Amino acid sequence: MSEITRAAITTGPGSYEEAIKLYDIDLGTLPEDKILIEMLIASVNPSDTLYISGIYPTQNPKIDFTAVSDSSKHTVYGNIIGFEGVGRVLQVGANAKQAMNDKVEVGDWVIPLDFGSYGSWSSKLFLNPLGVVVVKNKDGLTPGGISSTKVNALTAYRMLLDIVKLEKGDYVIQNGANSGVGQYLIQFARLFGYRTINVIRDRANYDETVSFLKGLGADIVVKDSSLETDALIEQFSHLDAPIKLAINCIGGIASQKLASHLNYGGTMSTYGAITSDPVSLPAPSFMFKNIKLRGYWLNEFFVENPVSEIMETWNHIFDLMRTGEIQPQVTEFIDVFTKSDGKTQVVSLEEFKRKTIQAVNSKVKVGLRFTEI
Repeated sequence: MSEITRAAITTGPGSYEEAIKLYDIDLGTLPEDKILIEMLIASVNPSDTLYISGIYPTQNPKIDFTAVSDSSKHTVYGNIIGFEGVGRVLQVGANAKQAMNDKVEVGDWVIPLDFGSYGSWSSKLFLNPLGVVVVKNKDGLTPGGISSTKVNALTAYRMLLDIVKLEKGDYVIQNGANSGVGQYLIQFARLFGYRTINVIRDRANYDETVSFLKGLGADIVVKDSSLETDALIEQFSHLDAPIKLAINCIGGIASQKLASHLNYGGTMSTYGAITSDPVSLPAPSFMFKNIKLRGYWLNEFFVENPVSEIMETWNHIFDLMRTGEIQPQVTEFIDVFTKSDGKTQVVSLEEFKRKTIQAVNSKVKVGLRFTEI
């Protein structure tokens, strides 16, 4: 039987209104080497907006999709949007029994690592099972809670381990500390024995945000506007351990201010580019403080390591979530389904488009929710 999915597709870069197109797509019949999944949650990340705008460093191969309506069919050449999400297996092809980490069965939750030309902003997908992580033990987990583990949680976890050698008690300073990565980094650092200095914007709810971050385990929270003040410089000069690592997701002058607080030989790693401004430092920072600049892209962790090591990290994160030692990042979910007579269905194409635009323009972390869970 042919499967129909409602999906957000981009055929080329442009503004959100221009580039995000909604179609009902005929997937055809399930190939023997694929699995059919229904999406439960599609996480919306800055990488999605960069992809839509055409400035993400990698572009998935475009393919021909068959778009259907009541009266016609036509071909759409593009990709389904969405790098991250959680799905549930509806059907398993005859030769598709093995996922990355375990056997795959109907009813399993899966987190796709490789969507191919598909993406998470779609009600249903055909995927290669060898490109998905199966979540067999669902105890203590929810689809919403694990929907950002592939991007934000793993990025925070690995940055603390992969960039420089940190000793217990060392300080890590980060900007964008209330972001998803920032929330996870605070919690992982606390568990690993490191301490964090967390920089956030001066905002109307500043005190509330400080309390929230402190509740996650933040040691110090400061305003970005205070980074160059004599009082803060004096405070940091009396810390009982070095600031070895700076984590930057903003760029421009904000990254310079962040790196200025590193101790001799410290490293600043950039994993995001909120402003897209260049990341650079004055020459004396290199000459007299031996400061190092580098980047971090989680994709390299997936490419360079065996599945066993990838799953060791992922399983540790899941275990910490089950025990409550790690809280999922705060996320608001936008429902792209309706419910009638006990049945759920995806909203109309027009409403789906409106909600995807709402998602990419959101100032807070959001996810698209495809069904009641």
